[in-house]
Amino acid sequence: MDGVLFDTEEFYYSRRQAFLATRGISISHLPPSFFIGGNMKQIWQKILGQDYQKWDLAQLQADYRAYKLAHPLPYSEVIFSDVRPTLDRLSQAGYK
Repeated sequence: MDGVLFDTEEFYYSRRQAFLATRGISISHLPPSFFIGGNMKQIWQKILGQDYQKWDLAQLQADYRAYKLAHPLPYSEVIFSDVRPTLDRLSQAGYK
């Protein structure tokens, strides 16, 4: 429900930025909107630029997956403000 119930884009961008910084990689040349949708291979090519061939991409992706598991999305912090009241009204109206 990204973008519908939860405002996740800023968190995802910041998490990606923090992980890549541990590898000495910057994404400051790419706006957060660049990461919405898209093909992961193309994204890595844009992130790494001319250094793309120098990286073990499979290992980098595996490390990033592990980093994401260690830094999960804080759903209670990124839920849109009108979601809970809307769900409460729907529940009171008998919707599951």
